[in-house]
Amino acid sequence: MLKRIWNDLWQMNSSRKNIFIFELTYKLAATAAAYPLIVLLINLALSASGVRYLTNDYIIQAVANPFTMLLLFLFVTAFAAYGIYEMSFLAVYMEHRRQGRETAVLEIAGIALHKIKSAMHWINIPMAYFSLISILTVNAAVVGNIIWSDNLISFMRRHILYGRWSTKFIAVSAWTLILLAVLAGIYSFCIMAAEGKNFIKAYRESVRLVKKHPVGTLAAIIRYNIAIIVIIAALYAVLSILVIAGVKILDMAYLGSALYLSILKNIRVLIKFMLAYIAVPTSYVVITRRYYKYRT
Repeated sequence: MLKRIWNDLWQMNSSRKNIFIFELTYKLAATAAAYPLIVLLINLALSASGVRYLTNDYIIQAVANPFTMLLLFLFVTAFAAYGIYEMSFLAVYMEHRRQGRETAVLEIAGIALHKIKSAMHWINIPMAYFSLISILTVNAAVVGNIIWSDNLISFMRRHILYGRWSTKFIAVSAWTLILLAVLAGIYSFCIMAAEGKNFIKAYRESVRLVKKHPVGTLAAIIRYNIAIIVIIAALYAVLSILVIAGVKILDMAYLGSALYLSILKNIRVLIKFMLAYIAVPTSYVVITRRYYKYRT
């Protein structure tokens, strides 16, 4: 299982024109641009909704404001565009690798941008949002980072877990429908990128492909997520050992263990973000390799 994930990572790294150059540059640039923008949007949303602090009691009030909804829509659209370009880049890269072509990173970036421009048609607009939902749905690392935030856990516990049965039913039904829709259309972007079909035709073709190979498709996604969870557990186990050993040593030396724990906490946060960053392209490589296997 882990060997297959390693092969997927090696698939991204084995080219002389290292794909990680693009991934690192793209993600660092996006993070540097997105962080201050997110802070600004949150402040604007709070100001427009008349909320001074974003607590669990005021989340619904803040989100229900029309201006906040507009900001959320713009943010989701920008994030979807970010994801679409990354996936387009990886699609071009893997297609060239499959054909045995050595292409410079900047040239691949230009081809990916041209493909996006060529596909800009109203019928393909849903693909951007569908791809974003797909990435969030099939990635345990990404979903975990979202769900296990303190505010969201408190919100879900208050409004869903301890809420009405109708709310629980709606939440479970919505999640099930999203999951089924994502699994059925898991190859949609691969088909659009490789075959030039529009979103509707690509989704229908993906449904046919998944119906023909349901076990292989589902098994690939499950294996990938189990491998990611194992990697996360191993990293956290190592960090826990370092925490215990460090605290013991610092206590014996009468040094500041609080500073040590604070540093390790920041390292854990960094690992969570790095895993989320790595998970998105790796999951796309897993899905794309499965697509090429079933189409050839």
